Amino acid sequence: TTTTTTTDVIVLEEGVHDGSSSDTTGLVVWDSAVVVASLFFSSSSMIEVVRNKKVLELGAGVGAVGICCCIGAGAAVVDITDGNANAIALAKRNVERNRHLFSKNCVVRAMQLWWSTSFDSSHRDDGEQQQQQYDVAICCDVCYDDTHAHLLAATVEHYVAPTGVVVVAHDRARRGIDHLFERLQRLGFRDDRRAPPQSWAPTAALFADAGSAGALERVCVRVLTRAAAP
Repeated sequence: TTTTTTTDVIVLEEGVHDGSSSDTTGLVVWDSAVVVASLFFSSSSMIEVVRNKKVLELGAGVGAVGICCCIGAGAAVVDITDGNANAIALAKRNVERNRHLFSKNCVVRAMQLWWSTSFDSSHRDDGEQQQQQYDVAICCDVCYDDTHAHLLAATVEHYVAPTGVVVVAHDRARRGIDHLFERLQRLGFRDDRRAPPQSWAPTAALFADAGSAGALERVCVRVLTRAAAP
C-alpha cells in the first residue's frame, strides 16, 4: 500500500494469509484506516486534534494511521499498538521504512498491547503500565461485538487523560459499535465540534490502492472529548 504527500511517498507493507494463523484481521489496511490516515493530511480539524499531542492508536494493525498521524499532522508522540504479534511486526517494519519522513520532534513506536479491564505491566510488551498518559486515542475498525466494546472502553479509560480525546472510525453497519459509544458516553465522552466532514472519496484518493468509493463512503468518523473525569 502506498500513499503520497505533496513531496514524498509513504510505503506500507501489508501481510498475507499463509495458513499459520487464523487471526489475519490486522494485517491489511482497512477502509476506516484509509479515511483517517488521509484526513491527517487534508482536514484542519483532524490535524488540530493530534498536533503536538501524545497519541495512542489501538488496534493499529500495520500502522498506517499512526504513521500518517506523525507525518501529516505533527503529533509529538505516537504509540502504535495491537494485540496481534504479526501485525506489530509489520508495523515496526513500516515505522522504520518511513522514519526518514518523520519530524525530528516526533517519537513513533510500535508495540503489542492487549485490551483488558485490569492492567499491569504484562499488558504491554514494553513493560510499562502508565495510566492516563495519552491526549488522544485512535480506534479504526476495531469493534466487532459487545465484548470488544467492553474491553476497548476499559482500555481507553485506563490510558487516556481525563480531558482526552477519542477518534473512532468504523463502517456504519459494524456490529458492536453502538455498545462502544454507549460505554464511552458513560465515561463522560461527548461529540466534539472538530468532527471532520463526512465525505471521503476525494480525500482517500491519496492512497494508491484504497478501497472502492462506495466502501469508503460507508465509513463514519467521530471525535469525542471528555471534558472532565466522570
